[in-house]
Amino acid sequence: MDARVKQLVNMIEDAQPVAVAVLAKRLEVSERAVRNYIHRANDNLAGVARIVGSKGQYRIDVARADELARLLDGAALAHPGIPDTRDGRVSFLLNDLLMRFQWVTIEEYADLLYVSARTLSNDMRLVEQKLAQFDLTLEKRPRYGIRVAGGESQRRLCLASLVRPVLPDTDDAKLAERLRAIAACVDDALTASPVTVSSLASRNLIMHLYIALGRIEQGCYVPAAESDVQKLEGTREYAAAFQIAANIKDALGVSMPREEVAFIAIHLLGRGTGVPEKGSAVISDEMWEIASEMVCAVNDEFRFDFSSDLELRMNLARHIGPLGYRLEYHMHMD
Repeated sequence: MDARVKQLVNMIEDAQPVAVAVLAKRLEVSERAVRNYIHRANDNLAGVARIVGSKGQYRIDVARADELARLLDGAALAHPGIPDTRDGRVSFLLNDLLMRFQWVTIEEYADLLYVSARTLSNDMRLVEQKLAQFDLTLEKRPRYGIRVAGGESQRRLCLASLVRPVLPDTDDAKLAERLRAIAACVDDALTASPVTVSSLASRNLIMHLYIALGRIEQGCYVPAAESDVQKLEGTREYAAAFQIAANIKDALGVSMPREEVAFIAIHLLGRGTGVPEKGSAVISDEMWEIASEMVCAVNDEFRFDFSSDLELRMNLARHIGPLGYRLEYHMHMD
């Protein structure tokens, strides 16, 4: 008995008689899909119980209560990875679509998730909205199906937004151990580096590295122009990224090419705090000028003159640097 059918049987058993419209709403599927589940449930419950209906109301007639309880308990582990809510399905679909490159049909997903094609089509609208936040699109082709279109870096950023709420509370021992190993590689490299990041930024970097390693192991790399890599190689962030990559190779046996090291450097540049000194590598003349224009704009609009507040202008300039990198590389920051 699959998880969705088990859920249906439990709903009917707990609140019988129950209307088909109520079941459809709770399961977030069509009434037709509910009736299909009921047929499937009766096939699974043959000789043990039977769901019967009258005038759109359903109840369950139990012949062998102990056997029914055993079936329902066993079903709980039948498909532990199949989501049973709309939010769960959307996350599942996003993860699956982002990790694959081949075409897949709505009907295939509907069969996998035990929902109607109509329900899946509604879920896909939410999937497309989420993808659009990361400059990704859902490519559609008749007779082939759907797949995600977009760059590798955008895929990773979208994946990171999905796993961010999940990883801190994981009960997967193997996953937790991998995260600890990555964290040790990052901490060791940053401790010996002048690059400073907040604890939140460090956790985000660890999460992005976890995703990156999984993608690299599947043969998926972030493309980067040679000119962009060369521009980054002269920064202290690249030096820190290079050391992180070296630590990861030693600890986890995964080699990261220059393009991937550059991607780590971009994360550090987009989230670092830097050193608050004008004229340093952290605050360029362009950043300083933008901060000055901000102060002038506030004075022109509100008549608040902060031109003599050097600390404010420094902090604005320090904020503009990482912000510029995040805007350039489409990096989201809560």
